[in-house]
Amino acid sequence: MGVDRATYRRIKTQILKAITSGVQVNGKHVFNDSQHKVPVKTGFLKKSGGLAIKKDGWKIVYNAPYAAQVEEGSPGGKVFIEPSVRQAHVRKDGTKVKKSKVKGYQIDTPEREGSRYLTRAVDSQLPDLTTNIFKALQKKFTVRGATTTAGKPSSSGGNPKSSSGGKTQGSKHKNKFGGKR
Repeated sequence: MGVDRATYRRIKTQILKAITSGVQVNGKHVFNDSQHKVPVKTGFLKKSGGLAIKKDGWKIVYNAPYAAQVEEGSPGGKVFIEPSVRQAHVRKDGTKVKKSKVKGYQIDTPEREGSRYLTRAVDSQLPDLTTNIFKALQKKFTVRGATTTAGKPSSSGGNPKSSSGGKTQGSKHKNKFGGKR
């Protein structure tokens, strides 16, 4: 028994939506895990993190300017600080500071090993990805009202070894994809 193209497309679309849903659930778990693993000094890096659910998955972003250095590390060495203009401001004690130019200068930075907080979060949640996808597929394709025995769907009388001699009864009811059950 073949399946017409429209039914095939509907099934394919439903499968892709379920897989995407499972991947998105996994993204939420990865983000939560990365929030637990991110190193905290001031809390700015942790607060700069965010999860964006996309139509085909997810994206985690940490917007702090030094996020990549904390994740990946830095080789160290000489770093040139660009010239800038310091804006006029008032200190806490009430002293007024005038606008001034700051010359560029070099500093020697130490080598730093990355903490890999995001990489470790992805790695720790990777085994659950297939489980999340399977659960989403199961939720999408569960037949309502069907009883199961030991995790297997109940037979609808189509078993050739059954007492009916292999004869099956057709259903006049349509499933959610438009085909007969």
